[in-house]
Amino acid sequence: MRSDVKVQQYFYIKHRIRLLYPQLKCIVEYHNKGHCKYYPLELLAIEESAESEPTEKPAAETDYLDCRCDTRRCTPPVRAWKKP
Repeated sequence: MRSDVKVQQYFYIKHRIRLLYPQLKCIVEYHNKGHCKYYPLELLAIEESAESEPTEKPAAETDYLDCRCDTRRCTPPVRAWKKP
């Protein structure tokens, strides 16, 4: 995704999904070499089992999600546990 394309535009062009709440933050999944994937909060579903306390720490530095997303660029990571 180009850095000047907003998440709202990307999801409409790629998936034909119009975000109802484009002003909400995104969840960011960081990968190696600075690559990021953005997930709008309104499109995510949280499983009940995922709400419990984590039993182990992430295996690698890339196993975290950022809850403070700028919709156009990666921000310094704030760790939040995700289900393995």
